[in-house]
Amino acid sequence: MGAGLAGIPVKTGPKPVPAATRILRRAVRDPATGCLVFTGSKNRAGYGQIGSGVIRGRPIGAHVAIWEARRGPVPPGHYVCHSCDNPPCVEYEHLFLGTPKQNSADRDRKGRGRPGHVPGVRNGRAKLTDADIVAIRKLHAAGGITQAALGRQYGVSQAMIGYIVRRKSWKHILT
Repeated sequence: MGAGLAGIPVKTGPKPVPAATRILRRAVRDPATGCLVFTGSKNRAGYGQIGSGVIRGRPIGAHVAIWEARRGPVPPGHYVCHSCDNPPCVEYEHLFLGTPKQNSADRDRKGRGRPGHVPGVRNGRAKLTDADIVAIRKLHAAGGITQAALGRQYGVSQAMIGYIVRRKSWKHILT
């Protein structure tokens, strides 16, 4: 027991164990990859997570806690990314900082985009063709026709027309 205010004994417990120490106690080396794999709790995407502290209402990623223990806080607008593409890996040498755009480019370069996602007409669910996209963008740019009218004409929603003209969808068509 320690002494509190006015000499009143205060019950003191053991010192809290740092997050990085707790993570490393639950990590095992994969000799095939060199990854240090966290064996504790994981989120749906397979990333290790711990509950000692919360970032934006969520548990802290184990790899983020390791990064912060070694390098300090992650700068705003950055992610802690894996060069090994192994979500539960907490090997510091496999981690790097990147912006969301850099993280997406890294994912795409390594062929790990959304499973089964095929853009444009190669997607079996596509209702439009590349020529339709070019025509929709030209008609919208010329004015005089609403997105809702274009949607009815091409058999898609007004929202989809909005995505097309703002280049949020069918980005690969450069018209």
